[in-house]
Order: sequence, then structure tokens, then C-alpha cells
Amino acid sequence: MHDINEYLAAIALTLANDRISDVRKEATLLLAKILGKFVSEEWASDYCNSCRTADMSFIPITDSFINDIVKGFARSMNWRRRQTFALFCEKSLEAGVLSYDQFSSLLLNDLIKLAGDSVANVRLAFVRSLSKTRGGYAFRGSCDSSIIHQSLEILLSDKDVDCRRAARISLGIPDTENAVNVSLSNISIFYFMIYVSGYYEFVVLYPQ
Repeated sequence: MHDINEYLAAIALTLANDRISDVRKEATLLLAKILGKFVSEEWASDYCNSCRTADMSFIPITDSFINDIVKGFARSMNWRRRQTFALFCEKSLEAGVLSYDQFSSLLLNDLIKLAGDSVANVRLAFVRSLSKTRGGYAFRGSCDSSIIHQSLEILLSDKDVDCRRAARISLGIPDTENAVNVSLSNISIFYFMIYVSGYYEFVVLYPQ
């Protein structure tokens, strides 16, 4: 574990900041697997009830690794780094390297802050990171479930259409907005074609 922390973790952190998007994505999966290795070595089942405390002295390597990721990515002024943090959280959940209790203790607080990020791409990454949690209900703690659910509900009225759509999908709400936009788009195109063809008659269209 020492070698992983000393060498592999440093390489993964560097790659997670690469200018190429695909490289960053692969690096987040590697970071998630490294985190899973640290947790499996340090986090004994006896500590399950301790995961709600701020004292992480029982997992020193894991705690140090998480601090590096949080400071370097989740709290970065660079929006791509914040986006990468959300993707890292998504990969950690998808790969099953953490239990939901462990995820809540180590990553959830900083992830939730991205729900109100000023950059739409970061908010979208936040929503997608929790897309497999059934709107937050996969988290057993009622407090965690409520916080996640409320964060996703707020994004239902986000100014960015992709964020709204992703929030609806995460909450299991039918995506009707997209269907309406498509219909309106078709109507606009049809009117335009009539005009350029030289017809000046007023035509009423009935969507089917």
C-alpha cells in the first residue's frame, strides 16, 4: 500500500489534471480504484459507527489521499478540476469501491457543494455522479438521502436545459420538456419552408 500511495497515486493525480478529457476520465477511474484499495486496507468493519465523526485518524492514508483530491479538485478555482472531482465521485460509486456510508463520510459533503456551482458543466457532472442513487434514496441515512434529493430537486429549475433534464432522469421524472421543444422546433421549420417557397397564406398547424 505504501508503494501505491507513494508512486501510483501521484501519477493518477497528475493524469486527472491532464488537458485531454479522455485522459482525465480514465484517471478518475484509477483514482477510484486506489481509494478502494486504501479503504479496504484501513477501514475495518468495527469503525462503521465512527464514520459520522470528523476524526479520521483510524484511516490516515485514506484521509491524506482524500484531502489531496478535495483540495486539488473539489475546491479548485478551475472549473474543469471541480468537474473532474464529480466524475471521480461517480466512478467511486459505479465501481463499488466504497459503501454508501463510507462515501457519505469521505466525499459527499464536498460533492454536494457542486450542486450550486456557477458553471453548468460542473452542475451537470454533479447530477450525473448521483444518477445511480435513485434520487439519493440509495443512501440509508435519512439526512443524506434528504440532502441529495433536495439538491436534485433544486436543479429541476436550473437555467441550463441539460442540467434540468439530468435532474429529472436522476429523480425518475419523465422528460417531457425535450419532447415539447422538438415539436416547437418542427413547427418553426415548417413555417420557414412555407415562407421561402413563396406562399404567404396563414396556415394553422396541429401537432400530432
